[in-house]
Amino acid sequence: MIKVPYYSNLATLRKILEEGLPNFPELRCQDATRVVSKTLGLEERAGYYKPLGLWHAWNYDPKLDLYVDLTLDQFSDDYEPITILHKSGYLLLEDKERTNSQLKMPIDIYDIKCIKKYKSLKAAKS
Repeated sequence: MIKVPYYSNLATLRKILEEGLPNFPELRCQDATRVVSKTLGLEERAGYYKPLGLWHAWNYDPKLDLYVDLTLDQFSDDYEPITILHKSGYLLLEDKERTNSQLKMPIDIYDIKCIKKYKSLKAAKS
């Protein structure tokens, strides 16, 4: 398992997303990606989940050159709820056009609620 220094923050976000988004993680990759971007500053990326050729969104950590995905387990129980992958891996294929499309998608009320909950939890711990 690849370790990142902000793993506990990802675990908190995953729990908030599970509680705040209906049917999470199924069809919620765009929401999770946006929430992680707005709270932890990781870049939003999109493209394809290679094994099935399906559109998918995830985050990218440019400092560590890693993909961070809180919804990959929607495709298989073989994946962890928080999946950290090397960028050169075989599961995700980044697509510039899909990423641009992802970035243009509006933030929705569920995302806003999850972001606010995360920020209030972090403030309470300070």
